[in-house]
Amino acid sequence: MIIRRKFLKNTMVGAMAGLSCPYIIRAAEKELLISLHKDSGDRPFLENFSNIMRIKLQFHIFDDNEYFINEIAKKNVKTDILLTTTRFASVLHEENLLRPINFSTLTNYNEPRMSNVGKYNLSEKLTMVPVSCFFYCMGYNKNIFPNSPSSWGEVLDKQPTNARIHWQLSIREDLLSLASLYQFNDFNFPDPVILTGFLQSLKDKIKFSYNPAAFLAQGNADIIVTYSYVVSKLMEKFPHIGFSYPKEGTAMNEGVLVMPNTGQNADVALEAINKFLVPQIGRYVTKNSAVTNYYPHVLRIMDNNLLQNPLIYPDLKNIKATRAIYRGRELQAIYKKNFEDIFYKK
Repeated sequence: MIIRRKFLKNTMVGAMAGLSCPYIIRAAEKELLISLHKDSGDRPFLENFSNIMRIKLQFHIFDDNEYFINEIAKKNVKTDILLTTTRFASVLHEENLLRPINFSTLTNYNEPRMSNVGKYNLSEKLTMVPVSCFFYCMGYNKNIFPNSPSSWGEVLDKQPTNARIHWQLSIREDLLSLASLYQFNDFNFPDPVILTGFLQSLKDKIKFSYNPAAFLAQGNADIIVTYSYVVSKLMEKFPHIGFSYPKEGTAMNEGVLVMPNTGQNADVALEAINKFLVPQIGRYVTKNSAVTNYYPHVLRIMDNNLLQNPLIYPDLKNIKATRAIYRGRELQAIYKKNFEDIFYKK
């Protein structure tokens, strides 16, 4: 489940990547450079675990994916570990910017019960270690929708033009695949010309927001489309908010650990990745971040209330298309142009 290079400038890198603002954690024996996208929420977690891992972490923050790719390609950034999504990692993988990982050294690795990483760990070049996953879902105001919206059609097609629908800007490209899933009953993109007309009909219905959760919490949005863990955290604080996984299906994305080939501490990076896979850490991350973990050794110690939370561990029988779309650059460029022509040109 990875979606190529779609809109790399704004795609949320999700778990780690970096460039600017160096920050050093004190008290450790070894040292690593970790890159973090500015939208990542993982830095506090990594700071908490730096002493446990006994590895000094230096953070480098970036806010532009294309810039990060270019810096790695030019060997200007010596990143040892990047925690990101399969979507962004696949771009680096295709550009041969990732170091192969020897999985035999990862003694804590345990094949997840559900993962699409194998599709991108191509042949002899294994580059991605899955650590978490999350789904795209709808959050909605229960005062406006007494009954849970059950279909993408209720977001994409059946709302009046003045409906207050906010879509997470960092997953705006997924509007293409989810619209395709609803309109054409197929999770693969149809011909760009066919899809363009449908996208045109959505122009006045959807607003893209950096933080749609804030709009919903404040009562300024009726429906949002965002990450499952975002809606889960909202529901803990606001009783008027509900969630829905549409009946047509949705997409799953994964957090993965990768090692750019510019890193200078490969052995230490592998050691850190192996420690990251300890089941107690996986449980901690799910408990505090509401992301899903499908590692069997983590599931065995997971809190029952988390396992029974349908946002974190949804009924997969009702999620028919738990994958994201991989498209070649040429075709993706066509979609991107159509999308931007419709939504951004005056």
